[in-house]
Amino acid sequence: MIADILRESARRHAHRPCVRIRSDSRFSTLTYEEVDRFVDFFAAAVIRQGIEPRQRVCIISENRPEWVISYLGTLRAGCTVVPLDSLSKPEDIRYLVRRSQARMVLSSGKFVKDLGQLEDSEEIKPVIVCFDKAESFADWLAGGENALKEGGPSERRGPEDEEAVLIFTSGTTGTAKGVVLSHRNICFDVAAVLESIPLRETDRLLSVLPLHHTLESTAGFLAPLSRGASITYARSLRSKEILADLCACRATVFISVPLMYEKIGAGIERAIAQSPAHRRLVAKLLLRFSTSAKEKLGLDAGSFLLRSLRKRAGLDCVRIAVSGAAPLPAEVQKFFGVLGVPILEGYGLTEASPVVSVNELDKLRPGSVGRPIPGVEVRIDKPDAQGIGEIMVKGDNVMKGYLESPEATARVLSRGWLRTGDLGKLDEDGYLRICGRSKNVIVTRAGKKIFPEEVETLLAGSPFVSEVMVVGAKNPISGREEVHALIYPDFEQLRIYAEENDIRLDEEQIKELVRSEIRRLCVRLSDYKRVKNFTIRNEEFPKTSTKKIRRQAVLESASAPEP
Repeated sequence: MIADILRESARRHAHRPCVRIRSDSRFSTLTYEEVDRFVDFFAAAVIRQGIEPRQRVCIISENRPEWVISYLGTLRAGCTVVPLDSLSKPEDIRYLVRRSQARMVLSSGKFVKDLGQLEDSEEIKPVIVCFDKAESFADWLAGGENALKEGGPSERRGPEDEEAVLIFTSGTTGTAKGVVLSHRNICFDVAAVLESIPLRETDRLLSVLPLHHTLESTAGFLAPLSRGASITYARSLRSKEILADLCACRATVFISVPLMYEKIGAGIERAIAQSPAHRRLVAKLLLRFSTSAKEKLGLDAGSFLLRSLRKRAGLDCVRIAVSGAAPLPAEVQKFFGVLGVPILEGYGLTEASPVVSVNELDKLRPGSVGRPIPGVEVRIDKPDAQGIGEIMVKGDNVMKGYLESPEATARVLSRGWLRTGDLGKLDEDGYLRICGRSKNVIVTRAGKKIFPEEVETLLAGSPFVSEVMVVGAKNPISGREEVHALIYPDFEQLRIYAEENDIRLDEEQIKELVRSEIRRLCVRLSDYKRVKNFTIRNEEFPKTSTKKIRRQAVLESASAPEP
């Protein structure tokens, strides 16, 4: 059972730091023994409240120790936990609470007002407990402690295949799918991840991604918990504060998404460019030498030569960096590899608990998402001449199904195989390469397929491109489907370049600089894949809490691209 992960670690690592959060300049820490005790109190309070086994409890909050206690306490009480996205709109939160038929909601203070409307509803009225009101959460735990003293239970167990976690995928109100995961699904994935990624009890992980997201929950929470490692919760998603937190907690493990690595890398390069001339020259020479040594000789010279650069960036202790949720640009992976911080790119989806494959430290293959984790099978359905087809996954990590949607479940599950909707190929050594989403593929009149993600990853390698989304758009003259790029530029890099080259930076000049970058990068592509037109955006794309662009929202709000 999932809560057993904590129980076992508390037995083996009772006095080791378990979870930490920064308050001003200090860290507040709970040991494994303390967290386990609070989880018992929470579970006992849930049982005393009369919440029955398999009934659901929602959590809507930023990352914090109370989230951890509530999640594990709900499971220990034999109930189902429903983690909700803290960036969701109030109406979406209320809708998902009602849809899940939750008997209880744990919430940060900022959501309590929005959740208050549920109490006036004629439907099910959940108990609402606020993390930020001491008398609320503290009283709840105190009630559980009293229940234990009176001989009440703090645990209810059921079958491993019983529903444990209900996760709603990102989507607009009414369209989000509820993914049902069992204890077996998640425990299997945690154990398989630990066979692929060598976490240690001495590791210190900085938790950045939201805990409601399955990648962070499995790989950034339960996996390190299983090893007895310590987890520190970042103050925010601002790259400057993340780097400060990395440095302060001396993180050895870091799990994030490509956009975060891009921002950290850009920040390092910007710091080099703005440093005094002699330091800038030394840094560039060392980077150039380390790059050459790695590419030509296979030597990790940067591990030694660039130590001071890593230290200034807060990365000097990081030995494992993991990237997931979206394609990692090759240039970003290369930069961090030269720096001495190898990034292990992996692949997964909520329906698979979520990890399917990941690169390993001593078997890193750039451009791939590694080989399937132990116990998971991957095959390619209906591969084309290039070996590209839909990725199919089979293993004990595959979900039970979608909430109250047998039709949707039947469309993706067949004889234990999960249809992912993602396109990819397996190389001769079993490494998986992701090509894109089947619904995003652009098909030309000649029948050729273009994967937007391939072009996006290429363009993201430009220092002038902050965010990019590639779509198909009809040429109004020829009527042909062509590749169109929507680009949010890195205006700061453009400004620095303009100053260094004495260029007057206006709207037309920005377009010209971006156009030249597109031409420079797209020369590597076949002609039919090249970007024919582009649109400059003046604001960031709408994104999920894990920084993936909400493609459908962009397409719905955007006007037809101009030729």
